[in-house]
Parts: sequence; C-alpha cells; structure tokens
Amino acid sequence: MKEIEIKRALSSSAYLQLRKYFEESNYSTSGRIQKNYYFDSDNFQLLREDVTCRLRVVNCNQFEFTIKVKLPASREGLKMKYETNRSINKQLFKHIISKELLPESLYQELQDAVQESFNLPQIDQIKLQGFLETERTKVPLCETPFTIELDKSLYFDKIDYELEMEIESEDRISEGEDYLINLFDELNIAQEVSPSTSKTARFAEEHARISSEG
Repeated sequence: MKEIEIKRALSSSAYLQLRKYFEESNYSTSGRIQKNYYFDSDNFQLLREDVTCRLRVVNCNQFEFTIKVKLPASREGLKMKYETNRSINKQLFKHIISKELLPESLYQELQDAVQESFNLPQIDQIKLQGFLETERTKVPLCETPFTIELDKSLYFDKIDYELEMEIESEDRISEGEDYLINLFDELNIAQEVSPSTSKTARFAEEHARISSEG
C-alpha cells in the first residue's frame, strides 16, 4: 500500500488550539493511544536506508507488524512510503517483546520488503531499540476527502507534536496543502513545515543522544 501524508510540526499551543477548534466545530473526532516498538540494528542501518520496522499496540488490544519503505517525495513536508501492515496476535507480540528479536517469519517479510536493495543486517542484529507512545486524535474532514491526525508523542524524556494529513492520491496533494494553509491562517498558526524526519528518525536521534551521554 502506498502511503501519502502531509506533515506539519506543531508547538504545544498550536496542537491544543487545533484540538479545540475541531472539537468546538462539531467534527466527529476519535482518539486512541498507540505504542510503536522499533526494531533496527544498533547503528540504525534500516533507518539510514529509509526503512522502518516496528510493532504497534493500539489501545492495548490491537497488535500490528509494519514495514515502511520511503519513496521519493516531490516537495518538502510531504511523506510518501510503501507500507505493509498486518495484524498479529497478543501471544506473538509478547514473545517478540520478551526476546527483543524478530522471529524468522517476520524477518523474512522484512527481507521481501527491501528486495536486496541493501545488505540487510542478520536476524540477530535487528533488535528492539525502544518505544514511542502517541496520543492520536483523528479527524475525518467530512467536506473533503482528507483525514487529519493530531499527534502528541512521548519517547524517552521528550514530547513533540505534529499534524498529519492523509492523502488518497498524488493529484490531491495541492488541494490538501491549500486546506492546511487556509486552516492555519484562520487560526493564526505559524506556517511551519516539519523537518523531513519521521517519528522513527526523531526517536533514533533521541536514542543516539541518550546513548552518547551514557
């Protein structure tokens, strides 16, 4: 599945302002807590090759295995990835987390996803590196084909905020960007384009900082 997103970094005040706006404007919002467990080599070789490998728990009762491979993006602030995602059961999830290693079956799926585009680390070199927890508010924009997600993420001792807009096809990107420009203007929110970093990359950067201090 091809994933297309427009991303904007937010300050804490902008995040709260947007949540309040959508709630008071009677949009149908839904919330969930999700926790991402990242698997990579100790030097984050997968990330350096623009690959994310993770387990995710949603609201403590949904368990998923996901691989994302970054695709070239046409402009700043746009994220395009090829994503494979499937459910796993709680027993397998707990087993993987306790071992801190991928089982052979999931490692094979990772091999299939990267398709020899680089030398994949050996199975015992891809380890659990930690987790990132996100409080997500999802807002379907009924008058448009878009969905907005407002994220508050916590990892190590750091908190950050961002907006993600899901785009169904590349020919709707400009329309989505125009919607966000108008929304931010209406609410007097600074037009900040996020750095070209994913949650995975921000997690890895903080992981490296803490490791160097240790």
